[in-house]
Amino acid sequence: MTDGKGPLHGIRVIDLGRHQAGPRCAQVLARLGAEVIKIERLGGEETRYHGPWVRKQSAYWVQYNSGKKSLSMDLRTEEGKTALRKLIKISDVLVQNFRPGTIDEMGFGYDVLKTLNPRIIMVNVSAYGQFGPYRDQIGYDPIGQTMSGIAMVTGEEGMPPIRAGVPIIDRTTALHSAIGTLAALYERNISGEGQSIDVCLADSGYDVVAAPVNTIPQAAQDSHPWERRAMVEVPDFLAGTIAVSGDFWHFSRTPAIVGSTPKVGEHNEEVLGDLLGYSEEEIATLYANDVIGNSDHYDTLPG
Repeated sequence: MTDGKGPLHGIRVIDLGRHQAGPRCAQVLARLGAEVIKIERLGGEETRYHGPWVRKQSAYWVQYNSGKKSLSMDLRTEEGKTALRKLIKISDVLVQNFRPGTIDEMGFGYDVLKTLNPRIIMVNVSAYGQFGPYRDQIGYDPIGQTMSGIAMVTGEEGMPPIRAGVPIIDRTTALHSAIGTLAALYERNISGEGQSIDVCLADSGYDVVAAPVNTIPQAAQDSHPWERRAMVEVPDFLAGTIAVSGDFWHFSRTPAIVGSTPKVGEHNEEVLGDLLGYSEEEIATLYANDVIGNSDHYDTLPG
């Protein structure tokens, strides 16, 4: 029997992530039932405008941000920083993947966070970590593949290094970030009663390891991930409906929570008004001063 709520129901996550590793970490927490509030720049996080496109919707953006709430706010303004401080006080986790040192320059390093909320868990995702000789270097998935040696074992003998076709470094980083967050939450004694987790390994039934060599469209049509809800179809404000990653965890009592992708600033009033207590007049002033914005304030949409 399930209650329709994920194991992280009641946990609030602030997602300051950009591109993939940070947002994917926060998306895992959303799938487990956490309330994830994504704070994105005015006009929306840049990957809203990245292809490939599915009926005018960015498939890239959807895969890492479905099921979140969107607060579109300029954190360079003092009003935006004030709102974030208020949100930190009533949240459990903050996820960010800026370059090391950037979050401190913004005024939201861990020393500041724990003063605002001693129970806050801060998740720092970066290419080379928060310390070490490469700390300040910019890194993306292809760089991680080349530096780690993965590109050297791809392809065939005699070929030059080849990048893997999927961003395995970013995905691994995001997964480790999510696991670390869960461990930290567990240490706070909020994980509740233990639950069994279903982990599946494919078996052909004849002791022969074999599988089709699929194209991406063929893989998307395979019935197995759909029946296991690893892929699900959700409503989408641009595409009508769109396929997103679903339930990879399979807890025994609580299902994954798979929601739709938010519009830019769709939850501004909910977060600022209902959650933080801003009045309608105060919110109107923030809109007028370009501290916050939503889809109605922009002439074009992604795609």
